[in-house]
Amino acid sequence: MWLDLLHGLLWVITLSAVLYTFILARRIRRNSSMPIERLFVMTFSILVAIAVAFVFLTEQLKDTDHDSQRGAAKMEHHDFVKQIYPPLITAQNKLSHQITQLHDLQKQIIKLRSTHPQQAERLQFVYTQWLNERKDLSQMKLMLDRSVRSAWIQHRTQDKAVIASAFNRQAVDWEKIISDRLERLQDSQLKVNNAMLDNVMLQNRKLSRLRRSKNTNFATSGAVYKSAFSPETTQVLLEYFQESDSNTAETFAEMGNEINIASQRGREVRNYALENPDLKPTLDKVTDNWLMLENKSISYRDQVLHAVQSTYLAVILGTNKRDNQLIRLSKTLKENVPALYKEVKDARQSLEKSYKTGLR
Repeated sequence: MWLDLLHGLLWVITLSAVLYTFILARRIRRNSSMPIERLFVMTFSILVAIAVAFVFLTEQLKDTDHDSQRGAAKMEHHDFVKQIYPPLITAQNKLSHQITQLHDLQKQIIKLRSTHPQQAERLQFVYTQWLNERKDLSQMKLMLDRSVRSAWIQHRTQDKAVIASAFNRQAVDWEKIISDRLERLQDSQLKVNNAMLDNVMLQNRKLSRLRRSKNTNFATSGAVYKSAFSPETTQVLLEYFQESDSNTAETFAEMGNEINIASQRGREVRNYALENPDLKPTLDKVTDNWLMLENKSISYRDQVLHAVQSTYLAVILGTNKRDNQLIRLSKTLKENVPALYKEVKDARQSLEKSYKTGLR
């Protein structure tokens, strides 16, 4: 009813606007020296704008009308199912909720892939897993809606008792089908958990073996290593690390300070070498040592970030925080982060005492 009134009001407004446009053009022609061609163009433009606005608003009202009709039909379908077999309503709601939740999870994965490109492949696996589940559930919902709609039409046009009895049997079957299908979502979540835990175990092994490679040459390229983690990703992981293990996280933050100190010392020595060419051979060697220490510290820091990232992604994607693999990695972090920090700190202090140039 109210949409009909809006349609009528739109026609009245449109006709009034057209009439006013012609009146305005007539007044301008009488009281102005505007060329007739310009007046014609202005009038035509206004009429076109009115026509476009009329068509646009008419389409909007049609869409609103269709949405209203669909909403009313959906309510009638809901009441029909509730009258015949109420448990199916609960199953339908669970199905719709799960479809929405899977869609939200997919959007979350898109953001995570951008923030954590180091794990893009695993995150893509999770995205595909949930995409397939959502498609399957959406197809089931489409078939169920079609079944309900068909039964509702028959109930309105045929023997109500016969159709109600037949649909009751269908509804029981549908409720069982939906319930069984939603239970199988646990298998999909288990695959996601396993993918994330595989990374946790991998990072645990890498972190445990890290200090065995003490003789690695971290200065072969003559350049500073570039961290695999952007400042934005690092900030996210540090915040999570601080929440989960504040003491270890604070020790880890000190490792970042050691990187800054090594970088600063390297720049200082390079400047000394430029100012004192007679000491250049000695200072070049010292510069290489500082570069090696800086690169080693960055490598250590990145490996710890990989470990923290594996835990972070596993938890936010549904893995139980008390899973044995997560507990094991947490223990490895507690043991190794202080040891790694002490190693780079001791190396820095030793390096500061290892050369004498008369300049310090």
